[in-house]
Order: sequence, then structure tokens, then C-alpha cells
Amino acid sequence: MKNSKIFVYAALALSAFGMQSCLDYDTPGDEFNANQTVVPPVISSGKADVIDYEKVISDEGVAEAIMALDDNIRTAQTGVYGIRGGKDGGAPVAHAYQFCYSLGPDNYVQYFCVPHYDFPYSNFTLRSTYDMCKGSIGGPGSGFSSAKLYIAPLLNTEKIDSVPELKAIFLTLFNYSAIENADLFGPMPYEEFKALRDKSPFKYNDVRTIYYGVKKNLDDAVACLKYYKDNRSEAYKQELANVMYSYLTIVNDPYSKTWEDMEPWIRFANSLKLRMAIHMSGIEPETAKTWAEEAVRDGVITDVDNEVAIYPVFSGKDHPLVEITGWSDAVMGASFLNLLENLDHPYMKYLFTKNSVGLAKSPQAVEGSSCPATTPANSVYVGMRDGVAPGEGQAAANNPYCGYSMLDKAYLAQTQAPLFLMKCSEVYFLLAEGALRGWNMGGTAKQFYEQGIRNASLESRSFTGNKYNELVDDYLNV
Repeated sequence: MKNSKIFVYAALALSAFGMQSCLDYDTPGDEFNANQTVVPPVISSGKADVIDYEKVISDEGVAEAIMALDDNIRTAQTGVYGIRGGKDGGAPVAHAYQFCYSLGPDNYVQYFCVPHYDFPYSNFTLRSTYDMCKGSIGGPGSGFSSAKLYIAPLLNTEKIDSVPELKAIFLTLFNYSAIENADLFGPMPYEEFKALRDKSPFKYNDVRTIYYGVKKNLDDAVACLKYYKDNRSEAYKQELANVMYSYLTIVNDPYSKTWEDMEPWIRFANSLKLRMAIHMSGIEPETAKTWAEEAVRDGVITDVDNEVAIYPVFSGKDHPLVEITGWSDAVMGASFLNLLENLDHPYMKYLFTKNSVGLAKSPQAVEGSSCPATTPANSVYVGMRDGVAPGEGQAAANNPYCGYSMLDKAYLAQTQAPLFLMKCSEVYFLLAEGALRGWNMGGTAKQFYEQGIRNASLESRSFTGNKYNELVDDYLNV
């Protein structure tokens, strides 16, 4: 079952020669200026994680609150974009996404490698594909930096308590990013960041405290969103719908009527709880079992229509990896390639390119053998070993690493790949792992595992032919 995670998170990461990438790495948001649409939020320190969802709120009251919160909501939206590489208040873009993922986590989990060491426009070099040099070391934490800078102010603003459902949704998104950050880095001042404390000294919370705090927030958010359906007027719901269409469809299926029952957001919160339960199952197995079974009873994501993702296409953009691949800044990791090839996974049939240049073999490999001295171009899939020293330059003619297998950027653009926060296939794999542990997940590990494999394609979310589904039956029959 562990191997299944590779495919889940590779799909999450998914998102050839080009110009040098002029990387301008910094904390997303530092470059806002008077010519941009992002406005400074109203700052106050309230009770960010208190959701008074049974509060009586008139139709006029919610309309007035939403109007008063407009600047804060706009700013919080940029925080959501920033979780996946948003910059300048807009949707995710290549530079910021690369800062957050391509130079760090994508290398460490061995999906991709940066094939060249030189970034002349950024004045730093990579000594190896595992190098987190000074110029990029803050990258993996930039997603949560965005959440705490731009979502937390909304959660602490007094008026948000007059729109508790909106508070529940943004609190869930803040906590989603907090868990990603805690899983990467460990302890942090989670409670004080959520409460908008911005000056040291900070009180650090251990990961257990963070997990329990997030779980409490998720339970409150789910209770709030369940209460909403039968206890708010149609006028109230329409006011909220207007906000969601303006600022939140970008992180959910834009065609689902999320204001009517809030089901996608309930399932998102519960799916995050399930993910947390699997993560902690080796440390607190009984607590993990309780959390997972609660999440399943309340409803998790089991349909691609309820996936939560940022859709760059709605902003007229491609997935950032399209541009990053065009720069020759990401080639396939050898470990990932080895796994896909050994399992004969469908991704190998269409999602990656073969070597774009001829690759010379070492004299030792050629001597005394009948194999040719050069592997011809476009003949094999080849991956770069993680941890090696990259080559120089982004032209494959001079740096053969840049001629290794890459994502097929034309295909990735054609499928209009989103940037997932919670993917349906991941949830099925989590359910399979829970079932393997003997937890009541509502099915068997085999059922969930195979359903996760079937839901792993990008094409079901686009208007193109579904190559993956043409191949998946043969794959499952191996």
C-alpha cells in the first residue's frame, strides 16, 4: 500500500528548452504595491477559532457584514492562492510555485530533479539536487507564510462572526496549510500565528498540540456547515453564494452549488481529518482510529466533483509546471521513473517525454559489449538521480541532464491540470490504509485501493480524451 502514495502525491504535484528563469524568490506578498489590487486587511486580534454558528443573523446583517469584510475577503483569497504558489495577489505562477515546491519537496520525495546548478539571474547555485541554498531555503514554508499573513486577519476580524460559514471555510483552509507546514517542519507558533501575534518571542506548539487544535477547529467547522443548510434563509444563502462565486470557486468545483448544502466543504474538512489520522496512526493508533471513523461517518471526498483545487485555467494560466518544464528546470527523478516502469504504470505511456538528445554512455559500459556508445534521442525514458551535482546551463546540447525525461508540457496544458489541495484518489488511498488497519472505513482495502487508482487521472477533469482510462484496466489486471 505504501507505493500507492507515490501516485497520489505525484498527481498532486502535477500539476524542451527555454529562456533562463529569472527567479525572484521572496515571501509571496512582499512585492505588493499601489498599482496592484490587493489591499491591506483590517487587522484586529479576535477569537479566530471560535465559530458561533447558532448565532441569530438577519439577512440585512449578513449583507452588511459581507460588505464590510470585502477587503479582508479579497486579501484572504490571495492567501489561498499562496498555499500553492500564488504571487502578487494572483493565481499560482511558475516562479513562486518553483520556490515552494520544485527546488525543495519535489526533489526530496524524488519526483523531479533540477538539472542545472546555475541561476545567474538569482545569484545562487545548487551544489546538488538536494541543496537548499540561502536563496531558496524559505521556499517550502512560503505556503503557510501566505496563510498566516493573509487568511488569519480575516479570522480575527469581528465582522466575520456575522458570517460563520465563511469563517468555517477559511479556518479550514488556514488549518490545511498549517498541517502541511507542521508535517514539513515540526513545531511552530501555531496558536499565536492563528491569533495574529506578529512579534517575538513566540511560544512554539509541538506537533501533537497542532494536530489536536486543528481537529477541534475541523469539528467546529463541520458542525457549522451542517447547521447552515436548514437554518439560514434563501436570501442569506444567496449573499454567501455571491461571495463564494467571486472568491472561492477557484478552490472548488465551480459548477457545484456549494452554497446550498456546503457538502464539498464538509467533505474537505473531513478528508483533512482522515489524512491527519493516517499520519498519526503509528503514534496514537487508537486516537487515529477514532478520528478516521468520525471523518468517514460525516462524509469524505469520494467523487472528483468534490475535489478541492486551485484551477489556474480560470485565471487564463497553465499549471506552473508547464512553464517550469519549458525552462528545463525540472526533469524526472530516477527513483520515480524506476517505480513507474517496474509497475508498468499508465503514466509512463503518455505523461512523460523520452530523452530529447542522444546520451553518451561511459567507456566502461561500452567496452567489451555490443551496445552502442550512444543512446539515440527519443528512444528511452531516463531519470536523474536525486542528490547528484547538477550540470551547467539549461540547453540539453551542453548539459545532457536537461535532455532527460520531463513532463509532457503540451499534454499537461491540454488537460488544464489543477493544483490540488485534496484529491479524490488520495482520499481513496487513505481509506484503503485505514481499512488495512482494521478500521471501519465502509469498505475493503482492495475496493478503496482500486478506486483510488481509477480516479488518479487528470483527464476526467478536462475536455480531452481520457488516455489513462484506456490503460487502467490492463494495469489493474497485472
